[in-house]
Amino acid sequence: MAKNQELEVEVSEEPVTGNLAIEQLDRIRQRAYDLYVARGQEDGHELEDWLQAEAEISAG
Repeated sequence: MAKNQELEVEVSEEPVTGNLAIEQLDRIRQRAYDLYVARGQEDGHELEDWLQAEAEISAG
């Protein structure tokens, strides 16, 4: 039997919808790609790059 694991999720009170969501995803995607290029296009860090890009875009 599997143990129940708790997952903490931060939820914004203001939903992101429509063009704003697409624009934000595009910015995150581009930043993640920039991080990949800056690393010398080394594979295997996709999730790390995405999470870093997401944090940077959300903070700024």
